[in-house]
Amino acid sequence: DNAGLGIVIARKQVDYVRPIRFRAKPYDVWSWVSHVGRRSVTVESEICDVDTLLSRAKVVMVFFDPHTQRSAEPPAALMDRLREFEALDA
Repeated sequence: DNAGLGIVIARKQVDYVRPIRFRAKPYDVWSWVSHVGRRSVTVESEICDVDTLLSRAKVVMVFFDPHTQRSAEPPAALMDRLREFEALDA
């Protein structure tokens, strides 16, 4: 049973390549699913100013059962859907 299944951030890595200054004009932010495991998903992101890379990030999220305090496999339908997004990055 996956009722109550949550997600935790297991790892977050951010590289600041250039300064990101506060301004009214929005920056471009791109995110994609780069890896889908049995119990986790990795999302990568970039912040750009037109063609100039300002920052990149990688976040590993793990599905988590709060009752057992352990990682858990989410429903197959959810993982299949995440794999569709992973395939777009290939």
